[in-house]
Amino acid sequence: MLAFVLAIRTITSPFVYVDPSGFVRLFGKPSVRSKVGQARQPDLAPDRQSFVYWTETDDTLREQNLRTGKERILVMGNVRSGRYAADGKTIFFSNDPKDSWDLYAVDRATGKSRIVLAEKSAGGSISAPRPQMDGTIVVIAGSQVLRIDQEGKVLWRTTVTPHDPDDDMDPDVMAPSPGSGNRFVGGWWTQDMDERLVGSDGTAGALWVYEASTFRCHRITPRTIHASNPCWTRDGKEVLYAGGPVNGRKGIWSIQPNGMETHFLIRGDEPSAGVPEAQRSK
Repeated sequence: MLAFVLAIRTITSPFVYVDPSGFVRLFGKPSVRSKVGQARQPDLAPDRQSFVYWTETDDTLREQNLRTGKERILVMGNVRSGRYAADGKTIFFSNDPKDSWDLYAVDRATGKSRIVLAEKSAGGSISAPRPQMDGTIVVIAGSQVLRIDQEGKVLWRTTVTPHDPDDDMDPDVMAPSPGSGNRFVGGWWTQDMDERLVGSDGTAGALWVYEASTFRCHRITPRTIHASNPCWTRDGKEVLYAGGPVNGRKGIWSIQPNGMETHFLIRGDEPSAGVPEAQRSK
């Protein structure tokens, strides 16, 4: 049984998000706003001095310098989900230049882009790149979750199938199973903390934590909140996500990874705190 305790509070871990009008905002800094609306999937740089996003206005990947307020176009044409590497030197993103969703990287210093992993090699369309603290990247490729290095070498792959409550006596715990199944649709896999991945089941609308060491998934929210876009906070102590309505509130929430309590933060969608600073336990 999940104890879903609601409260309103502030949070000190910085993150960016998309506000209800479609612009990127920095939580706690109302003066910060993207130059272009219809913004999607923002990410905060490790040094907290810039953020990246793509916009449906012209399908460009853009970056804003938070110190100067200046914004530049990094990549043009059918891009998605830009994410900073842990060292901040590279931004990984999905790109569909020739009718296949591949993983690309752009060097922030030179502006040059390169392909990292092609859809054909990955075994499916690549989406939702999530750089990790150790320099690897977790991506969705078709029905599978892959961890790859920065040159595109696949280090491991697995298929995680969210639980159907009619199939098991324990609705809050499940194990990965082969096949595409009812996977974590939408690509909402995020950063690895102590070998834990958090994801959203696009069908059931609940958040799950996948424990890589035990190959088990644990549901941490009710199925009725329509949760999506989870990410770890910068200190790794909580998970941010978009969801609701809950008690009339719809927006961005935080929750402990054990699912014990959650807090409403602000109206908006697609929160991202960047790669967590917290170190993995040994």
